[in-house]
Amino acid sequence: LGVDLTGVIQPDPLVSGGLIVTSANLGSGLCAVPPAVGDLLRQGSSVSVVYQGGSLTGTVLSGLAVRPLAGGPPTAGAATLSVGYDVFTSVPSCFVDFSPAPQLEPNRGVSPTSSVRLHFSEPMDPSTLIPFESFEVTTVASGGGPGDSVVGELSASPDLSRFDLTPLVPLSHQAGSAETYFVSIGGAAPLTDLAGNALLAAPLESSFQLLPSAPTGLAGQLVLDFSSLDMIGADGLSELRGQFVLDAQNESLGSRPVSRFQVAADRTQLVPSVMVPFTTGVQTPLSPLGSKLQSLWRYADLGLDLLDESTTNVDVEGLSWAPIGGQVISDAFDEFSIRLGHASVLPDEAVSQFTLLPSYPGSGLGTNYAQNYEDAPALVHDRSQGYVLSPADLFLSAGGTKLLPFPMNRGVAPEDRRYFTWRDTALEALGGAGGSGAPFDQELMLNGLPLSNKEYPAGGVPSLGLPLLMEFRCYPSGSALGLNSFDISLAIASSARPNFRAFSTGGFNSSGIAVVKDPDLESVATGGFAAGTGQPTLPAESSFYIGAVDLVTRVSRVHSCWLDTGASAPGFAPPAADAALPPGCEVVLAFRGADSLQGGTAGGAGYIGSDASGLDAYGDPRDPLQSGSPAFHNGDASWHEDLTQLSGARFVQLRITFIAEAVSGATPALDSLGLAWTE
Repeated sequence: LGVDLTGVIQPDPLVSGGLIVTSANLGSGLCAVPPAVGDLLRQGSSVSVVYQGGSLTGTVLSGLAVRPLAGGPPTAGAATLSVGYDVFTSVPSCFVDFSPAPQLEPNRGVSPTSSVRLHFSEPMDPSTLIPFESFEVTTVASGGGPGDSVVGELSASPDLSRFDLTPLVPLSHQAGSAETYFVSIGGAAPLTDLAGNALLAAPLESSFQLLPSAPTGLAGQLVLDFSSLDMIGADGLSELRGQFVLDAQNESLGSRPVSRFQVAADRTQLVPSVMVPFTTGVQTPLSPLGSKLQSLWRYADLGLDLLDESTTNVDVEGLSWAPIGGQVISDAFDEFSIRLGHASVLPDEAVSQFTLLPSYPGSGLGTNYAQNYEDAPALVHDRSQGYVLSPADLFLSAGGTKLLPFPMNRGVAPEDRRYFTWRDTALEALGGAGGSGAPFDQELMLNGLPLSNKEYPAGGVPSLGLPLLMEFRCYPSGSALGLNSFDISLAIASSARPNFRAFSTGGFNSSGIAVVKDPDLESVATGGFAAGTGQPTLPAESSFYIGAVDLVTRVSRVHSCWLDTGASAPGFAPPAADAALPPGCEVVLAFRGADSLQGGTAGGAGYIGSDASGLDAYGDPRDPLQSGSPAFHNGDASWHEDLTQLSGARFVQLRITFIAEAVSGATPALDSLGLAWTE
């Protein structure tokens, strides 16, 4: 309460250190209730505690007795008196406050830019003050729909006794009007103090009116509370699709659980099973004279399905290779590094039935290492960590192949593990030029399917169809033996193309001279030297390495349908997200905008403006003729983490990326998400 200390402040003759305020005015009186023992009187830095409440006549309080706690004694003038709210006797509008103060206390003439404030008599558990649930400002009484909640940022005072909800954009207002807004606390989500005691006077609802003389400023908002997948329109259609777990009871959207599995690129898989084994194996990349190798595995080589989204957005946690004969000779390389990325190509070894030569010889890797990447490579094993090979590390794959792990994420602390997200649906680039598209012809033929069964054309293959590109750099070593050989197959017998590997490996030339190759200086594949003759080898060819990948579901991705603001040119504020983030977890939001939605049947099943079921793993329409397609704002189809960059776009689409903590298995969740804009 605002209070004016108007009377004499004198010592209490009966209480040591006590002061008596003979007279005080409690302002308008609407929120005036007699102070109780333990209430606080604040005036600047001065804080005093009430030990005798005095008597209240109208708005005049007499006989208030306080004891100064800090900042010296109070003096005549304006002060603040913190008193409890009594649900039975107090005026409903008095449990909230505003900053700045309203023109007419307690709740009339509120500025559209004001923060709505709650005061508590003791520290509260901030996790129980949940936007859109336990502390909410709405345009209608008793809640409303997703467009009726005011989107704001919730902040707490250092002592957790005061909480402010500040609108992201000024409250919608027409000059000359006194619009009514509503404030509610409690409800289905109880508020508790730090000891777990629930607020007695809850749920509560109050209202306030805006200042009529404030300038016109129209605004809109949209809140996704994750109470169901049908949050907008109650039309039975889902606004979200992708990799998530919906907890409707607790109204939260979480990532899929962390799980681990190994997939092998060995001869038990259909596509590698018809390749030609190369019985002598190859040394590359484990050469004491240095080596740089790029090789790849396609989704089908690992037994994965192109459109199976349970195996998209999977993180590579480990890699293994197969030694010839299942035998390993102990060795050690002081410096050895691994990089991973998406390949820009999709090799297809399908053979022409007329020539018996490859139909797509140029579909594989090129000799320019950098150009083989579709995205920036990720360093997952630093050269300084080296590579120690031990027969004790041999293990059997599920298919019975003897494998040896590469050093990635082995012997490192959990917090130092490195991951690469493969089949990453946030990667917008397309690849696979020179091939047959996806599924690739060899895969279709081996499965007995028509070659016309294409999901993506050549050059238009997205990340879920692009191979895992592995780059190994083995640095020259004077102590390493280099006696181990890798088990490989040749993709086809009739040609060295398409290329499944590109490499530069040191060796002895035809004159018997040692040629050292520093992998960091190799930008173009130069090949190696044939054993015995020293003749140079091809720098790129069809060698397919047998091995396995350890995968973990660390990343989950969700897309929304296109959300309609109803505004011709909205000006967006940053979104307000309430998330549960255990240590090591993240929630990353991204958006893109459209000016209109074209084609399709509005409101129909699969229509992208109301139903996310018509979207693919990238948030794009699977069938534009049936579902319609967006006219992107400024022609920009890319995703932006800064929503304000999309101001002017009537429609927005949301992408949620959940990142779990792979070691502990902790997963993040999103409790609510609010968008706000000016019109």
